[in-house]
Amino acid sequence: MPGEVFEAYGNVYREKNDWTHAAEFYERALKTFEEANVNLVTRELDEERAKFYLLRGDAGKARAILENLIEARLKLSHQIGIRTAKLALCRVRLAQNDSKDLTRDIKLILDFFHEQNLNYDEANAALLLAETYFAEEKHKEMLPFLQRALDLTARFDYEHWLRGEIRRNPRLFAVEEVIEKLPPDLRQEVQSPKSEVQNQSDLTTSITHSSPAPITDLTIKTFGFVEIFRDRSKPFAPDAWTTKRARDIFCCIATSRHRRVEKEILFDEFWGEEDLAAIEKNFHPTISHIRKALNSRQSFKQNFLVFRDGAYQLNAELSYSIDTEEFEAAVAEAEKANREKNARHFRENLERANELYRGEFLAGVYDNWAELRRNYFAEQHARVLIALAKLSFSEKGWSNALKFAGRILQTDPFREDAHRLIMKTYAAQGKRSAVVEQFEVLQTLLKKELGVAPAPETRKIFQDLTK
Repeated sequence: MPGEVFEAYGNVYREKNDWTHAAEFYERALKTFEEANVNLVTRELDEERAKFYLLRGDAGKARAILENLIEARLKLSHQIGIRTAKLALCRVRLAQNDSKDLTRDIKLILDFFHEQNLNYDEANAALLLAETYFAEEKHKEMLPFLQRALDLTARFDYEHWLRGEIRRNPRLFAVEEVIEKLPPDLRQEVQSPKSEVQNQSDLTTSITHSSPAPITDLTIKTFGFVEIFRDRSKPFAPDAWTTKRARDIFCCIATSRHRRVEKEILFDEFWGEEDLAAIEKNFHPTISHIRKALNSRQSFKQNFLVFRDGAYQLNAELSYSIDTEEFEAAVAEAEKANREKNARHFRENLERANELYRGEFLAGVYDNWAELRRNYFAEQHARVLIALAKLSFSEKGWSNALKFAGRILQTDPFREDAHRLIMKTYAAQGKRSAVVEQFEVLQTLLKKELGVAPAPETRKIFQDLTK
C-alpha cells in the first residue's frame, strides 16, 4: 500500500534527522491513508509521527497526537495498541520531566507485554523504565530492567534496535556492569564523556596498547553474548563465522566434557533426521568454516580443532580460557572453602562465579543440547546467588542481600527460598510492611500461576516475622 511506503520513507528520513523530508512523507502517508478510508487508529503512523515530533523537539505536539490516539483506541478496546501508544506517551512524559507515577505506569505496560509474550514491546518498555530510573539517578533500580532489555535482544536478535538505542542515549549504557554484557561490536557505540566509567570501558575494549600478546591461545565466552577471540587486539573479521551452525558446533565441542564430542553425536544434535549423505556433504565444509574462522585476520595459523578416535576435540597442545570451565571451577572452590570454613575464599569464589556468569548460556540458541546446559548453568548460578545473599545477610549487608535474592527472582519468580530471604532482610531492617508485601506478592503469584499456596516453611517464617 502506498501509504505504508510513504510512512517507511518518513521513518528513514527521521532517523537521518532530515526533518523536512520526514515531515513531507508523513503528510503524504496521512493523506493517502485518509483517501483510502483506512482507520489510522489501527495503524502505527501516529506513533511514528509522535516520535518524529519528539525528536524534532516538539514534545507538546507529540503528546497531543498520542493522547488523541489513546482515546480513540480505548473506544475500540484495542488493548495492545492502547499499551504501545501509552508507552510512547511515557517516553514523551520523560522528555518533559513529567515523572509523577511514571515508573508505575511503565511497569504496568511492561507486565502486560510480558504476559502477552510481546517480546519486542517488552524490550522497549524495559529499556524505557531503565532510562527513567537512570534520569532519577537510581542506578540500582535501573540495572535489572536494562539487563532484561539486553536478554530479550540476545534471545530474539534485536541488535539493530539496540544499536539505535545506544546511539540515542549512550550514557545509559556507559556503566561497567552493562558494557561487559553488550555484544562486542556494540561496545564501541558507547561513547560517554571521559569519566572513570568510560576509562574502564576503554580498558576492556582496547587492550591492544597494554597487552602485546594474548594470555591464552584462545578465549571462549558463552555466557550472554558469545565471544571467541585469540587476541583482543586482533579480532576476527565480522563475517568470520559464515554460518551460525559452525559457531554453535564449536561452542558445543568447547563446552563439552573433556572438550570433545563424537562425530555421530554432532550429526544427531545439529542435523537430526536428515539423510546421512546430505549430512556428510554439509558436515565437512562446516568443520572447515570453523577452522578458517579461528584463523581469521591472525598473524599465524593454529589448528584448534582436531579429529581423534571418532570425535572432534580441542587441540590439547594449545591453551584455552573457557568461561563455563572457569565458572564450574569457581563453584567447586567455593564449595570446598565452605566445607573448610574459609569465609574469605568462600566469598571470593562465589563473587568470581557470579562475575563470570554474564547472562544465560548461549543466549538465542535453542537446540536441545544448549537448552540442557543453559538450564544447568542457570541453576548453578542461582545457587551462587542464594549463597551470596545468605552471606550478605549474615554480615548485615542488607542491600546486597536484597540485590542477590532479587536477581534470582528475575529469572525464577517462584523460588521461595529467595522470597524468604527477602522477607527476613526486610524484617531485620524493621520494615514489617515490606515483609507483608513480599509475602502477598509470592502468595498471589503462586495462586495465579500454579494454583498453590506458599510452602509451610514460608508461611511459618512469615508468621514468625510478623508477630
